[in-house]
Amino acid sequence: MKKCFYAVFAALVAIALVIIGNRYMQNYEFNKNLQELTALGLQADKQTEELMKSVAQASAYQIMYADELIETKIDPDVFMKNAAKEYSQGILDEDKIVSYTQEILKQHPLFTPPQADSDYAQKMIVKGPQEKAVALNETLKKQKALADKMIYELKEKEMPYDALTWAYIATTQNIPADKIDSIFANWIGDEKQNMRLAERVKNYLKQGKVRPLTKKEEAFQRFYSDRMSLVINPVLQDKKQIAALTPEKCTDLIAEYFANQINENNFSLEAINNSLKEWNRDENYKKMFNDKLQNDLKEKKLYHFTYLEFMQFNTCNAKNQ
Repeated sequence: MKKCFYAVFAALVAIALVIIGNRYMQNYEFNKNLQELTALGLQADKQTEELMKSVAQASAYQIMYADELIETKIDPDVFMKNAAKEYSQGILDEDKIVSYTQEILKQHPLFTPPQADSDYAQKMIVKGPQEKAVALNETLKKQKALADKMIYELKEKEMPYDALTWAYIATTQNIPADKIDSIFANWIGDEKQNMRLAERVKNYLKQGKVRPLTKKEEAFQRFYSDRMSLVINPVLQDKKQIAALTPEKCTDLIAEYFANQINENNFSLEAINNSLKEWNRDENYKKMFNDKLQNDLKEKKLYHFTYLEFMQFNTCNAKNQ
């Protein structure tokens, strides 16, 4: 009897160790991927800065040797603005490129004249920016692929709970089955995965397997949902980053973002003012935000967020909900 007890006890311990080990490995893998995702984002910021400086260098080189390269009289200020616009493709910060170009021209760099070295001229104007643009694109592709993979895996684990949740919502709110597909049409992540989720909800409805989640199931759903939030915004895991997001810093970021949206005609000022009324912040904060927004709108320039700034903006915006 005692031997039998020890055998059962040993088996239970072994099973527990396997479960704990699997959880540990899953946590380790997730945290490792999250660190890599953040590192790729910061690397993209650095490469974007390097690309803008390379573009500025190309612009400065052409201005300095305009007679030989362009063969027509140019206005340097007009040229550098046009060059910044052409190179930026609406993605890079044109004002920064112009600023970097002006700085390079002030330093009187010892560029090699084009007639002395055509390969050097080609590298300065074409190859330098092109190589940096390719490197940046590779980093962005890696970042997107990793984020997509992590979100896909988390959604797979969350799917049983989401399907039950939405089947229950559809029943209690009288949402017809033929409307289920449209609910998940624009969800984050893989389109086919979203379609499978919709089919699962419709099957639950068809079979009458509709019920609210248990407390344990809600906890699992919340766990995977919180992890997905970390993938979308890794800043949320960094306590130092969050502590650095003072009301003033958040005000600047949110005002710059919404000024961009207004300048690009994505939102109206009226819509943003209406949204501001719903913010869970005091009136002093709202006034500070409104003053900053009005100031940014007067400048009428588009602000290009870095990866880190956009993550910080998301965190700040969540605080205001």
